[in-house]
Amino acid sequence: MKKENNNKKYLIMGGLLLLAVLAVLFSTQLTGKVSKNTPPPASIQINSEPTNSDVWIDGTEKGNTPKLLSLDSGEHYLVVSRVGYEDYVDTITLTTGRNEPLNIVLVPSE
Repeated sequence: MKKENNNKKYLIMGGLLLLAVLAVLFSTQLTGKVSKNTPPPASIQINSEPTNSDVWIDGTEKGNTPKLLSLDSGEHYLVVSRVGYEDYVDTITLTTGRNEPLNIVLVPSE
């Protein structure tokens, strides 16, 4: 009987240890810690004439102008569009710690 109690204790202790390890691993996934390979964020203020133009970064819609964005530093593909105007398309390079405005004048489409 004593041997069975010891086995149960070890089984319970092992299960608790496993739960603790899983909790630590899961919590690090939820905290969103930045890895050393992730570039620090940079920001850009995108303004357009006309305002309320659609802003797309790297193929993802980000909202309408004027728009302040925080992005990874480095190169990004930018599209600013509005119905009745030609799309503004450019590759922008963002630098950590800098926030320069980008002022865009869209050309009416013919």
